[in-house]
Amino acid sequence: MKERKHIFILNSKKSIEWAKKTLQEVGATILTIHDNLALVARANDDQIDAIQNSDFFLLISTNLIGAETIEKLDREYHSIVKWWNYSNSHVYNEKVKKDFRGDGIKWNDKNRDNSAPFSLLDPEDVKPKILDYLKIESEKDLIKKAEGRKRKLDATEFIALEARLRTKLKNPTWAYHISRTLYKMHPAYWDIILEIPDTFWRDLFSEPSCWKLEGENSVGIVFVEAADAAGPRFSSSERNTLEARICDGLEWMVEQSPSAANLSFVIDWQSVRIDVGDGTDESPESYWRNPAMGQLDFEGNTYSEEWAAVAEYREDMRVSNRSSHAVVIFVTPYATDWHAYAGGGRLTLANRNNWGGWGINEIDDITAHEIMHLY
Repeated sequence: MKERKHIFILNSKKSIEWAKKTLQEVGATILTIHDNLALVARANDDQIDAIQNSDFFLLISTNLIGAETIEKLDREYHSIVKWWNYSNSHVYNEKVKKDFRGDGIKWNDKNRDNSAPFSLLDPEDVKPKILDYLKIESEKDLIKKAEGRKRKLDATEFIALEARLRTKLKNPTWAYHISRTLYKMHPAYWDIILEIPDTFWRDLFSEPSCWKLEGENSVGIVFVEAADAAGPRFSSSERNTLEARICDGLEWMVEQSPSAANLSFVIDWQSVRIDVGDGTDESPESYWRNPAMGQLDFEGNTYSEEWAAVAEYREDMRVSNRSSHAVVIFVTPYATDWHAYAGGGRLTLANRNNWGGWGINEIDDITAHEIMHLY
């Protein structure tokens, strides 16, 4: 019997665990969970008949939800219903999804921006540890030693640095990841990296090199825009498309996974506006990410304007949802030095050069590609 995608709107957040259990017992496939107020799952008619009269659901639908029904729902449901309606609308399915897509084009296509080099080590975690080890107070003090040095290694220098690290550390895996982390850092770090002993790196590589993509995983999707209307903002059309495409990417991963993995994603939708001017295509994300974290509120938990807050937010989601893992997806029109990259438990999607030349309609593929780096 044919399965179709349905939205299951709950009567309250308190029903979420019972609602999941009900769907699992009839064999429905849970794809995504939204703010613990609604689930999206694939189910056939027999499965729907079996749970139609359940007390846990306010509404079960495979179609668009009408204006009269929306008016009867509390406001906390409205943004979820808006996402569902757009994702299943004629406009999205007939126009947006049929616009140019890069299927079959290689990631290193010359007309597309190069992907950021992936490393298990995030520069935001490595930099403070290096400075602490060298007993240098700030990155500015370290940068003074590299005054006038060019911003990035060229290909020959990069290959040579990785080879020297491989020889020194006698560990090609460590050398691979360290060199790719350094590529994203200021040149001042390249000059001192060979002074650091291999014992320094042991703790950084002590965590499991990858997570298992199974069970329920929490995802905080954080849209970061300017408070000033003249600053970086998405249009309503861009916002709708981004929300739909990101969820398409997550749901595609669920549908491609083996049933034994019992994979699903529980989403915490966040939207913040910050009093920060736009940067340049060379700017690191910290100039907008840290202020954004200061605006975040998850179930009453608030966060400081620093990198460590991202890990705190992830852990709060993981514990609250009893998830296997938790990641954060930042989505922003702010100028950033890469259009898409993952590391440190977060994925960043930035509208740099029209999403790296791929266009907004490839965000589902980009999301799935980058998030898999974390697993």
